[in-house]
Amino acid sequence: MYKKAYRLFETKQPFQVALELGISQPEASKYYLEYRILKGLDDLSWFYHTLGHKNITELKSLHRALVRNGVSPNLYPPTSGRPPELIISNRKTKNLVNKIRRSGRIMSL
Repeated sequence: MYKKAYRLFETKQPFQVALELGISQPEASKYYLEYRILKGLDDLSWFYHTLGHKNITELKSLHRALVRNGVSPNLYPPTSGRPPELIISNRKTKNLVNKIRRSGRIMSL
């Protein structure tokens, strides 16, 4: 069953796979997580489930603001496998993040 599910995830959403295969939501979710791990996408899933939609949206806003102000993603410091935190070591980045937070356009992560 999992092989069929993996193939279907290439073009369909988990709920569509569950309906097509006649499997339960927990089973479809299990297969989908396995599929994402196999595809190397598990970090993104973990990040989304850990931060939630609201904070992901704010993180995207922060990223866009940083890029607009000349801070490229390769300047973001690594998290060293720790839970996702906004780790800021670059002074320019830190000042910009504080400015954005003070403006009220993004909340603390």
